[in-house]
Amino acid sequence: MALVLIRVRVIPLLKILLKNLIQTLFFFHFNMIGAKWPLNRRKIHQKL
Repeated sequence: MALVLIRVRVIPLLKILLKNLIQTLFFFHFNMIGAKWPLNRRKIHQKL
């Protein structure tokens, strides 16, 4: 029972944290690219 509770409560939290981390990393990555090469930013966004 304890394992089920942990699974139900912890896994959704981990997914949310992971999603936020990935979004933050992408945000900083694109900001750095945008700062160095503003024109490349549009090309990258078109690919995504």
